[in-house]
Amino acid sequence: MPRAACLVKVSSHPGRPAPVTVEALAAKIAKQDYSGQNGYTAIAPSPSISLRIKAGLWIELEATAAFVLGVGLASLMGKEPSQ
Repeated sequence: MPRAACLVKVSSHPGRPAPVTVEALAAKIAKQDYSGQNGYTAIAPSPSISLRIKAGLWIELEATAAFVLGVGLASLMGKEPSQ
């Protein structure tokens, strides 16, 4: 069987845990994909703390503006008290 066509056979029973070899292979692949010079962490580094704070403040400002606008419109459209 050619090496490229070799597939890992996984049990068709959903209640059974995966064999230890499959779990070890998955851990090895995940370690290769998410660490090192060519991994995910090198491609998409995490943003700085100051950028996170600025983004959070903009989101908070947007939510506050939407709330104030909503309360203002609700007060304008509210039912007049009957006499």
